[in-house]
Amino acid sequence: MERELRSLLAEIGFMAGGHGYQVEMERICDGLEAEDPSDGKPVIIRALGRMNQGQVETSVSMLEQALSDGKSEQPLLQAFLGMAYHLAGRNRDKHRLLEQVLDADEDPEAVQMARAFL
Repeated sequence: MERELRSLLAEIGFMAGGHGYQVEMERICDGLEAEDPSDGKPVIIRALGRMNQGQVETSVSMLEQALSDGKSEQPLLQAFLGMAYHLAGRNRDKHRLLEQVLDADEDPEAVQMARAFL
């Protein structure tokens, strides 16, 4: 699958999850993961969907596991985990992780998210 198509599908997955289309979001993520099991974006999409459903601790677990597994998109995984920590009231964990994102300064989108949640 071409990079542009993967990016478009990821965006659609984000939108689907954000608007309550969980089944469609899961199908998109399944396809993205089948194409590249190391890709972190499907995990981020699924975790954000869980956050929107109020399943914050599930999101935390998913994102922590993805980081541990070495999935791609590490800075974004960290930024979204920081957001999940924020929603879970885990402020010490949030600050520690988001400061790492800022210090590494590897991904402008992740840095922007980190600043927003600090």
